[in-house]
Amino acid sequence: MTLHLLKDTSNPLALCVLSSLSSSEASSPVVVVLSPDKAMPALPHVAIYHLQEQPSAQENNAISYSRLVEMIFQAEKVIAW
Repeated sequence: MTLHLLKDTSNPLALCVLSSLSSSEASSPVVVVLSPDKAMPALPHVAIYHLQEQPSAQENNAISYSRLVEMIFQAEKVIAW
């Protein structure tokens, strides 16, 4: 898995690169949005999560800080935007 840490959802370079991934390249990329705003980018072929201090069970795409640390250690590559 390639883990992308996206600090700002308005980063044009990051969004361009992530949206241009083909389905074969995008076999396992994961994006975690670190910014406090809830704006989630629409990216095809990419799993997107939002970092929250205490995610609720109703939010399927919210992860905690401890889960983020686990994902960093499980990833083959981590890219910070």
